[in-house]
Amino acid sequence: MPVRNPWKAYRETLEHSLRGDFNHASEEARADAASRLIESSSIAAAVLACQPFPGVDTVLIGPVHRELLDGIAHIRGIRADRKDVYRDLLSPLAIPLFLQHAAMFGTKLVPFVDVLAVPIAYALTHSLGRLADEHFRCGRSMSPQELRARFGATYKTERALAFREKRDELKALLRDQKVRRQIDKIKDAGRRGAMSREEVARRIDEILARS
Repeated sequence: MPVRNPWKAYRETLEHSLRGDFNHASEEARADAASRLIESSSIAAAVLACQPFPGVDTVLIGPVHRELLDGIAHIRGIRADRKDVYRDLLSPLAIPLFLQHAAMFGTKLVPFVDVLAVPIAYALTHSLGRLADEHFRCGRSMSPQELRARFGATYKTERALAFREKRDELKALLRDQKVRRQIDKIKDAGRRGAMSREEVARRIDEILARS
């Protein structure tokens, strides 16, 4: 099966999120659309974070985050001015977001550490998308304090999973082809939704421990 270009997949998913008719969609359909957009946006951000120059990550990933919010707002039926939506959600998160962008900047200054920008970008985008979906789903009723607390907790979990996945990828490079095939099979199951990210990480840990 050919591997889809992650940027093309992201643009197609975003287009569906922005142009699709969700007025009479069920909660299940809305949740699925939001989940797909969050995942494709996170992968796109991770791909952009592969570039080697300090500070460029913020310039490249910023539009992905704004389009992510636009898409989820449309899916959730939010008709407010986009500037109000951005300010409503992003203002309380200004410091946490700045710190993570600074962390990505710092990774580009140290040889061989720049690869860590990838899981940071993925976790940051995934956490922002999950928070936006929850916030818009409940009618933008979360307070700034709630937004900061939820983002902090979500990002901590997402970052741990993303770093774990990156570590597993690096370990797998040192293993034989049979182990790599096993890991690829599990990751494919995760991408298809047949296995949660937590289950994928646990199964890969088990394989690496045995090999």
